Amino acid sequence: MAFTLMLLLVASGLAAVLYASSMVFSMLKVVGVLYLIYIAVQIWRSDLLLSAASVTQTSVMQSAKQEFTLAIGNPKAILIFTAFLPQFINPLGDITEQLYTLGILFLLLEFIAITLYSLIGVYLRQQLSRPLFNRLFNRLCASLLIAAALSLLFSGRDKELA
Repeated sequence: MAFTLMLLLVASGLAAVLYASSMVFSMLKVVGVLYLIYIAVQIWRSDLLLSAASVTQTSVMQSAKQEFTLAIGNPKAILIFTAFLPQFINPLGDITEQLYTLGILFLLLEFIAITLYSLIGVYLRQQLSRPLFNRLFNRLCASLLIAAALSLLFSGRDKELA
């Protein structure tokens, strides 16, 4: 639901403004890169271990409310929507219609991803209680975030504006 609200905001015109301004787009991209690097450092340094006692049972509605609150307050989603989706927009076409289409596809893929994450999470909850596995997992995730940040930093937009 939170992503739907953010996608509507982007489709309503925010992305068109960013697409028209290379400087704003580049600044937003750099902010996104720095944020990804910050998260990667936090994960790399994390020693959080999960134990069966530390995991609390919550209802589906409680989990949904918690996820909505987390998602709506997280600036990275709006950064993704404003920095990533406009790269796939044809400026000669109807920008709003294209953003709505991309938004629906994004939400569908997000639903599939969350379902898969949930299934994998059941398995990982057991494995993350082992300190060595936990440390390796954190390092792998941090490395992937750094790679994503560097990829975003060095991705070009110039060829799309030509």
